[in-house]
Amino acid sequence: MNESFETEGPDVEVMLEKFRKEAIQKFVEACYEAYELIRISGVDAEEFEDREEIRKALRKMLALFESREEYEKCKEVAWVLESEYPGFETTPDYNYIQEMGL
Repeated sequence: MNESFETEGPDVEVMLEKFRKEAIQKFVEACYEAYELIRISGVDAEEFEDREEIRKALRKMLALFESREEYEKCKEVAWVLESEYPGFETTPDYNYIQEMGL
């Protein structure tokens, strides 16, 4: 039995755009939730196994907040990056934000 599924066309494009928008919304919500946790509890990256993933997430958060001109949040996230990851790249990850179209 050879079934053919349509992988192109308006319906697929509409669905892909819907999924993309949902992913962006979830990312933005997660950044704000993480920021609130950091603000309330702080971050001790030593407690976590994958410090590199945390650093990457913080860089993405920093880029998001900077793109939205939320400079107070930028200041706090930058401070966490610099204090928890001395000697590592702590600049905003603009590529990720651009890929998402934010």
